[in-house]
Amino acid sequence: MNVSLDLRIEQVPGDNGAGEWLRISEELHREFNARARALTLMVHGRVIYETMEEYQPRAREDASLPDVLREYGEIWTAKPKVLVSRTRSSADHNTRIIGGDDAIEQLAGTQLTVPYGNNDHGQIVGVTSSSPNTTTSSGFLRDARGHVTTINRPGAAITAAFDINDRGQIVGVAVNPEDLGRPAGNPAMDMPALPGSAG
Repeated sequence: MNVSLDLRIEQVPGDNGAGEWLRISEELHREFNARARALTLMVHGRVIYETMEEYQPRAREDASLPDVLREYGEIWTAKPKVLVSRTRSSADHNTRIIGGDDAIEQLAGTQLTVPYGNNDHGQIVGVTSSSPNTTTSSGFLRDARGHVTTINRPGAAITAAFDINDRGQIVGVAVNPEDLGRPAGNPAMDMPALPGSAG
């Protein structure tokens, strides 16, 4: 979405990365909010985290701000976050700290969740695993309220949900343990609508 290694995005030398030159329309910010809301996890370095922790929790309550900024304040404050820092030992706002010389290895061990499809009812499907290096995974369905249902085909090592239509029907794939590493994959399987899906 956006990346800055040190939060210094300068228009001209000497503006110290303050970003006054940056103009984001309400329409663009609403799209940004929607994408941020769909994230499973945010990863921040210390500089951007400290900027956000100073502003966002207060922004959600600040009636003088446009609703799109208050909305993002709510999203950021509630969203699970990882702070990568060698100097911080504590953080609030649903934040876990990763630090030290093995920070990248710690981050690689973080649960991996990838959304693949969504529908007009705000339902999202995808795949999740305990780490990027595992050989097992589950599909998931996240509804518009944020409730997540895990999808596993019995006996499968890998279950993945790739798309969902507006009737709540999910299409995906499942791979049995004995088929892992074989060049030919299993055919896609239709998954019936789960209880509570849009019908």
